[in-house]
Amino acid sequence: MKLIITIDTEEDSWNRYSPTNNSVQNIDRVVHLQELFDEFGVRPTYLVTYPVASNPEAVEILKRILEQGRCEIGTHCHPWNTPPLGHEDPVSKPDTMLCNLDKDLVQDKLFHLHQTIQQNLGLTPVSFRAGRFGFGPAVAQALSKLKYRVDSSVTPFVSWTDHYGPDFTEFYPEAFRFSAQGLAHRDEKGELLEVPVTIGFLQQNFAASRQRLQLLEGSLPRRIHLAGILERMRLLNLAWLSPENSEARDMIRLAQVMQKKNHPFLNLTFHSTSLKTGSGTFVNSNTDEKAFFKKLRIFLEHAQRAGWRSLTLAELEDSLQSNLSTSASMQTNMNQHAENTTALNDFPDINGRMQWFRDMLPKGIKLKLKRNSQNLWSTSQYSALKRKHALPAVRHILFVCKGNICRSPFAEHALRALFPGNNLRIESCGLHVDQQVPSPPEAVQAAKKFGIDLSQNTSRSIFSCDLNGADLIVAMEYNQLQRLGILYPEHMRKAVLLREFAPFPHNMVCNIYDPYGLGQDEFYRCFGLMEKALKGLMARIRVDSE
Repeated sequence: MKLIITIDTEEDSWNRYSPTNNSVQNIDRVVHLQELFDEFGVRPTYLVTYPVASNPEAVEILKRILEQGRCEIGTHCHPWNTPPLGHEDPVSKPDTMLCNLDKDLVQDKLFHLHQTIQQNLGLTPVSFRAGRFGFGPAVAQALSKLKYRVDSSVTPFVSWTDHYGPDFTEFYPEAFRFSAQGLAHRDEKGELLEVPVTIGFLQQNFAASRQRLQLLEGSLPRRIHLAGILERMRLLNLAWLSPENSEARDMIRLAQVMQKKNHPFLNLTFHSTSLKTGSGTFVNSNTDEKAFFKKLRIFLEHAQRAGWRSLTLAELEDSLQSNLSTSASMQTNMNQHAENTTALNDFPDINGRMQWFRDMLPKGIKLKLKRNSQNLWSTSQYSALKRKHALPAVRHILFVCKGNICRSPFAEHALRALFPGNNLRIESCGLHVDQQVPSPPEAVQAAKKFGIDLSQNTSRSIFSCDLNGADLIVAMEYNQLQRLGILYPEHMRKAVLLREFAPFPHNMVCNIYDPYGLGQDEFYRCFGLMEKALKGLMARIRVDSE
């Protein structure tokens, strides 16, 4: 097992989001921290922000440690105080997430920070973490241009959508390579290695635990505090490998679970602001500060006894470069596949309980039974995840389905007919589109009944759509939202399901299934349901006329 320690080395005063006057007094405490690391033979990775990299006193402290070979220096971008700066003070909450900024601005900020670190600290950084974990495709492209090798922005099982950031709930704490197109584009030969923060469950089956946690986040379980009860009973515990979020015993227990699951590394993380009382959120008294260092020492003592090897982020990339397909990693993937299978089978399955009876049924009835059971399960998951706040004012809506030949193009044209003569931009695309394909005759004929012409429609891939510009992304099935979460986690805060807006009782379940290949009547039924839902959506949204 390899131990990586990554420290977000940053300015004082959390939650200010101010472009200027950012003090860095907490960096003085790095000297004491490094002494603790030296005692246990640990070489950490300090990921530094612009206020730190541009402060002479902070630079002197970090440069001395670096020149003695006791650490690695990487990059940590807080967009609100990294030049070029805007004029807003404080910066708006959405703009504190790097993934929400224009691609050119992201590139300019990362280039400026990268150059500042080179000039002041005398090295070329190759490891990175986005401030507030706001990683997106534009960040990946900028890192690729600057020849970075490692990112550590993913927080498995955690969503930042309530903070205008990405949704990482579908990610697991395992390393993977990806291309400059973003986290969704995994590639064994990709130029970037993702090393997620170690976040996991104290229970062995991560997949089942994740699904249960999502269910417990629904309104009813939240009201009866069921998640808190299960946590206190040690039946469902999501833990961070961090002395800020976890007790020492839980950090050790999580590390042991990861080791049993054959994960090759641990990535322990915290903020430099936790080193000094009052600099951040987690340490607010001298007692808190002492407890923080005590938890860190207890964990390092355990790591030393366990014989775990300390590496920096760049050293881990070197270690894993030829290893991501080795037996250990293959075993991790096999274990994860087994977990996913168990998780899927860990809940009632209408179709699998009475196989003998199902085999006797006509194909159409079997399909309906399967879809009904899937719809109930998807609805419970979606109910746990969806947000209760009002929809934003919109200028651009993007409809998404599987192939962009039936449901999403119907939604696009039907909503355009409901909103004639305005500035609302409406598009549609498919998640699984390899080439342009026309809508099938059944879809064209059924759409005519609703006054919609699909005869000129050809499918369009989501990769050619402007997701950054979309204010609202509307999918047809819950599994499509899951796919969106993997492809574009930074956009999940604005993604919803269309059926949510249908009138009662049609909104009791969440999926609008694909009618393709099921006959003309199924197309009529599907489009009729979609029309009802679109009218509900129209009543809920407010078109931004600017």
